[in-house]
Amino acid sequence: MTAENLPEDSLGSSPEENLRIENELLKLKMQAELGAKTHVVSGDLPPEMENMFLKNIMAFHQQSSEHKLITIFRKLKSPEFKPAEDLDDETLSNELIKLENLLMSENIQLSYSSEYPDRTKYKFITEEFFELEIDDVELPGMMNFFDYEEFHPNHKNDINARAESFITAWFDKNITDESWELADNFIFPDKRVVEKKALVNQIQNIFNLSIEFVDGKFEIFDISFDLIDDEKGMGYAEGFASYTAVLSGGENQPIRGSFKIYFSLENGWWEIVYFVFPGFEY
Repeated sequence: MTAENLPEDSLGSSPEENLRIENELLKLKMQAELGAKTHVVSGDLPPEMENMFLKNIMAFHQQSSEHKLITIFRKLKSPEFKPAEDLDDETLSNELIKLENLLMSENIQLSYSSEYPDRTKYKFITEEFFELEIDDVELPGMMNFFDYEEFHPNHKNDINARAESFITAWFDKNITDESWELADNFIFPDKRVVEKKALVNQIQNIFNLSIEFVDGKFEIFDISFDLIDDEKGMGYAEGFASYTAVLSGGENQPIRGSFKIYFSLENGWWEIVYFVFPGFEY
């Protein structure tokens, strides 16, 4: 029984109260059928929003339990397309726009973390992405998000992003135990292993010698990596950095020099395992 079908003499004294009753019944049904813990639903939600949320969860579990899979190609209703080799650059770019609009019309969003030629994107969509199987689940407002780099990792871009994030955090004096760029263990050239917390303490001791760092600038000259397999590898980023440490007495101490940041690829994730950076000594 839904709120719309409740009789006039139901327990609820208003449509809103009837909706609250229906929500409680939905929660009981979820607990009975799914073993769901509904305390994750905030009591601050308006009854209408909570009702929609609960119904979407029920619909999702019902459709997922049937475990029907469908390829992206079939999800798009098997659109006609030409192989990339049969299209000139201008025609291909126009066809790519059509494909991307078609994906969005079916609530499928494919994003790219870096710039790629249209031909690369078109070939990926038509030769690989179309064959991907997804759950055949449809809910109002539900989007399927995919990242091109999940299929074709851009290791150089990832290393560059980690290095930039680390250096920016250094200039901001904001490197802590929570810094996601740092590995849990650092490996020194003499093969000593130092835990992340101990290294962060060393870094913060350096930070505490000055009030702030200003005029931070850096440039990455080279990025290189070697892969052992798809999940493991080693790499580095090197360049030049300069900044000024403002000391407690008001003096300015210019700091500049080359840096080299070493990375390890673990389970597809690049993390810093050692670094040489101006102003820091182990």
